[in-house]
Amino acid sequence: MKHGQTVNVVTAHLKSKRPKFLLDALGQPLEDRDDRKVAALASLRPLIMRGVEAAALRCLVVDLLQRTDVPLVLLGDFNDTPDSVTTQLICATTEVAYDRSARDVALYNAYEVQGDAALKKDVAYSHIHQGMPAVLDQILVSEEFVPNARSGANTGDVRRVDYFNDHLHEGRDRTRSDHGFVRALLRLPMPAPAPTRPTPPAVPPAA
Repeated sequence: MKHGQTVNVVTAHLKSKRPKFLLDALGQPLEDRDDRKVAALASLRPLIMRGVEAAALRCLVVDLLQRTDVPLVLLGDFNDTPDSVTTQLICATTEVAYDRSARDVALYNAYEVQGDAALKKDVAYSHIHQGMPAVLDQILVSEEFVPNARSGANTGDVRRVDYFNDHLHEGRDRTRSDHGFVRALLRLPMPAPAPTRPTPPAVPPAA
């Protein structure tokens, strides 16, 4: 970070919810898209894929956080909401309520743990689908950014989280993203200064 603090940052883009119909090697459809049962299976496939991706991310999160004080930031397009099964699979935040040791490997939604509750607004969304706003683009942080998450620890915090989404109301355009942009201002304590070796006393020259 700005003053030399070490942070692990992981970006992610999980599978979208768009139905996945089977195609042959030439890209020709193998299924009847008008069959409602087939359509249900096509909608299930991306959910399974997103779940597998979330499980893989969870394993990476555990490897990066277990028995270390190096903070972690995981951010990207999760194609699911903060309270979804796939997001919670990555975060494991719910385990903290009944298992204190789970804090070491849990992730927290930066928007929910930001320092000033007054900054939380109803405009906190990053995507609009069929007129319904939702938060699909998320920033997750480890306990080092959550005050009081670690007993007696010198922690940082999430100063604020901003959503830039005005362009989502301007219609679809190839030059504009269909997702909003999420920005978080994070703070960590300054690293402890390295210990300095005492200067040995000068030895007078031999007579």
